Amino acid sequence: METKIKRLAPEARKAELLQCAKNLLSRVGVSDFSLEAVAREANVAATLPRHYFNSHAGLLMAATVDVLRDVQAALFDHDDHVDLHTRLEGCLTVLAVSPWAFGAYMRAADIHPDLLDAVNTARRRMAEYSFSTPWSEMSEAEQMYALGWIGLVESVIREWIDRGCQQSAGTLGVLMRCGLSLGVHTVRGRSASTVSFKGEMRNPSRSSSDQSSR
Repeated sequence: METKIKRLAPEARKAELLQCAKNLLSRVGVSDFSLEAVAREANVAATLPRHYFNSHAGLLMAATVDVLRDVQAALFDHDDHVDLHTRLEGCLTVLAVSPWAFGAYMRAADIHPDLLDAVNTARRRMAEYSFSTPWSEMSEAEQMYALGWIGLVESVIREWIDRGCQQSAGTLGVLMRCGLSLGVHTVRGRSASTVSFKGEMRNPSRSSSDQSSR
């Protein structure tokens, strides 16, 4: 007996296909991901995923961006008093469920131009948060310094995923120590210090007293 496909409003159907795509990616990874497999997962006509997402790359991009939103929520949707350790811990929690998304994130340029734009925006936002300076106000050298910190974070997370998302506490410890050595001011909290892009932590009250004593 043929299974009857349930009727859904277009937005509900699109959301269902997106969730099915993420479920499938979590099981089989990017290499075995296809529009046809998503259609089978959702129990819909084989043409529907292409109708809503245009292509394999379009659906993979949409699924990755959806996870990236959750990562950014874990990193940035907090009050200022929430420290970097807590934010990075939330990021690892999201990626432990969808590790495939990090691989797609790192290969954004090969997948879709819109995904690359989303990734670059996320990197700049992380740079702004880490150094409490708007991207547009950083010099070229400061932008490169900030992106070096982001690249280090990405390398450590990639190694953590390659090792099966184990030892999250140790991974966070490595990131915090690296952040401290690079002068990431949110390691210690917004009120504790300001950052020098030479990687030095400077206490503003101490700087003021030093100047007044001269």
